[in-house]
Amino acid sequence: MVEAALKNNDIALTVLPAESVMVDGSANEFAQVLVNLLGNAKEAIIGNHLRGGKIEIAIGEGNGQAWLSISDNGGGIPEAILGRVFDPYFTTKGAQGSGIGLYMSKMIMDNMGGDIAIRNVGGGAEVLLTLPKMVESQDIASLPA
Repeated sequence: MVEAALKNNDIALTVLPAESVMVDGSANEFAQVLVNLLGNAKEAIIGNHLRGGKIEIAIGEGNGQAWLSISDNGGGIPEAILGRVFDPYFTTKGAQGSGIGLYMSKMIMDNMGGDIAIRNVGGGAEVLLTLPKMVESQDIASLPA
């Protein structure tokens, strides 16, 4: 669904190769976070009339956490509002935006025991999602009662 919208707007999506990482949580809610973030990246690229739009997804793990980053070349977020993007009803999209997407993404990540952070990198923004890694089944048997 998202891939077709990106392709129609000449935006390249790259998913970097990674090992499989398992996390505990709702797959449907996590998918909603990803759809929202990819949509925001697409809108930033289109809104800034950029040719050669790029979105990159990377996945990894470390320190008992799994992470996924989505970065784009859509121009970034003005520093003056960067700290407010997760506030409910805060939008830079005027009448076209409800200001609820990033707020709901934050709530979903919080409910799953994870975190979401946004920063400007290069010519765009990077969103970092972190979640606790799933405890593997053999580890569960060895946990104290």
